[in-house]
Amino acid sequence: MLGATEMTLVIAAQGQNFVVLGSDSRGMIEDADKTRVALDMQQKLVKLTDEAGILLFGNAYQANYFLETYQQQMKGNLKNVTAVAENFAQFCRNQLRIMDNIHPDYNPIFGFIVAGIDAKNNQIIPKCFSLNNKTGFQLGMSKHGFDIEGKLIIPSYIFAKKYNNQMDIDQLTDLVVYTINDTIQNDGDVGGKIHMAIIDSLGMRIVPEVDIARKIQRFDTV
Repeated sequence: MLGATEMTLVIAAQGQNFVVLGSDSRGMIEDADKTRVALDMQQKLVKLTDEAGILLFGNAYQANYFLETYQQQMKGNLKNVTAVAENFAQFCRNQLRIMDNIHPDYNPIFGFIVAGIDAKNNQIIPKCFSLNNKTGFQLGMSKHGFDIEGKLIIPSYIFAKKYNNQMDIDQLTDLVVYTINDTIQNDGDVGGKIHMAIIDSLGMRIVPEVDIARKIQRFDTV
């Protein structure tokens, strides 16, 4: 039986009043004999609202189905990332009950990081939440300023060594790109194009591919 798995690297990192999201784009098709083929075409970074984005990790088929189904019935009055994360977690828990009833022995690992900002009392508060099916989609919150899912050891070491929440947007986007690119160079399970977005008081915006390429070129020439 064919299955789709993502040997993923996704990162959400908080600045003082903004969040940077980044991902690779590698997915793996694996058969019953564990033969794998890499497909560098996975979209793991998706906009939910102007204040909230989502990163996908784990089994691509299930994660994509959950996300697309949620987007079709998502409430239009949701804005702040906390409200979006709580609403999405409740949706996932309801879906998980349906899955368990239909396929009690089939439970591929997949999950999400929901990251963005809360606007409250004239303050912009960045937040990162994580949830996955193995914990019943209970929300977890990053309090150290960033969340990394998928491949953990190399990127966590690289990122934590240089990260602080006083970084400006350019510094933090540089660090996210550097971490993903360096992991790509050292781990064949991570690869493809790097996708990035910034969420701040102006809303969510995608970082152009040309800007990411310039950053990578600068790292390679240092």
